[in-house]
Amino acid sequence: MLGNLLYIALMALSDVITPKTIYSYAEACVQVARTSLRLGREGYRYAIIPSRGAAPIEQAANSYFHAVVKAATRGRHHRQLMSQYLTSPLSAELYLPFTADSCDEMEDISSRQVRTFWAKVLAAIIRGDLEDPHYRFFAFTRDNICRVGFKVGHEDNVRSQKFVFLDTVVSGRAITEIIDAFEAEGLTQCHYILVVDLQGEKLERPYRLKLEQLQRGGRATLLFVDTLFTEDQGPAVSGIWCLSCPELMTVARNEISAFGDHGSIGAGVYYHEVRARADNSNVSVTVGIAKLYHLLWTAVQIVASPEELLDDLHQLEMLDEAYDPDWQLLRPKLYGRQFDLDVELYLDHIDQHTLFDKGTTHRIASPKLLDAAVAKPRIEVSSSHALRMHFSRDEAAQLVRQFRDTLPA
Repeated sequence: MLGNLLYIALMALSDVITPKTIYSYAEACVQVARTSLRLGREGYRYAIIPSRGAAPIEQAANSYFHAVVKAATRGRHHRQLMSQYLTSPLSAELYLPFTADSCDEMEDISSRQVRTFWAKVLAAIIRGDLEDPHYRFFAFTRDNICRVGFKVGHEDNVRSQKFVFLDTVVSGRAITEIIDAFEAEGLTQCHYILVVDLQGEKLERPYRLKLEQLQRGGRATLLFVDTLFTEDQGPAVSGIWCLSCPELMTVARNEISAFGDHGSIGAGVYYHEVRARADNSNVSVTVGIAKLYHLLWTAVQIVASPEELLDDLHQLEMLDEAYDPDWQLLRPKLYGRQFDLDVELYLDHIDQHTLFDKGTTHRIASPKLLDAAVAKPRIEVSSSHALRMHFSRDEAAQLVRQFRDTLPA
């Protein structure tokens, strides 16, 4: 994702986040929603969200359903629509930290090894094998190392290979490593919904060919946007914080045979924090997220096509008198009246509170992490706003021994 960071760094923020780029982003979110609803009718029940960058997309996709599709139905159709929504990937998402953040302390651990680990965690969840060492190490990190995340109910429900994998794509390397790991685990029935940065300009040829092949085979949907301006900007745009423990990975790979034998290792958690704290130390982030989600909600109202909505309602067999064609044509004009100003206010808020600065991420994240962690780790923030919890080598070895003692003899 480094190219995306350099792209944003070399341009003024107001050149990257504009009404035009937000409209492009929102159009992709609408298609994510429409694709998810279609896949829901085909038996796909859950969405796996593997990156922070996909979180705002998932939120805006839900906006299309609630603010556009649902608003066009009433009575019996309204109830039927909600039933379809609740059995679609739009309503049930499982966040897993596939992010392969790297640093010197990880020695020679590759991004492919980290992503293979998380593929094994997901495969264990789908099999219902919660004794699998990969899943257990994930749970141990979450529940014993840094108790800032929590188990979500979908871990106990995702038991089908027919899931949606919603991710963002820049060069294509990351998603290709994940696809390869899924195929090795036999996860070959999922559908990839991929939102591609810069209209695919940075998509490297071998990865593009792989993704296009999946699309031709009906296993992937590629959606291209002007810019993934939310990518690698940390919790200031998603409310999701990504944490890894580099020393824990290095020691565990060497000490736990299940990891060393397979060449896969990961140690991290995602956690959500949006609500303002009692001391207001994170209120600027909370307000920033609210402003962004309001922008995306509004942009979805502006770009949602009346023709596509009509097609969606026909597909759902729910077209009724609540559908007002005059309102659908008027909607973009009404919601667009103040949109440019709202974009300016959002940019002003980011600038005023330095929300895209990793120092701000460190200042806000550190107190919560240090309070939740065992021992006394050092907190670091990467250029992509990924959090790192550093333990001494001795502390990491002690923690890994604690985990090893929980494994069957």
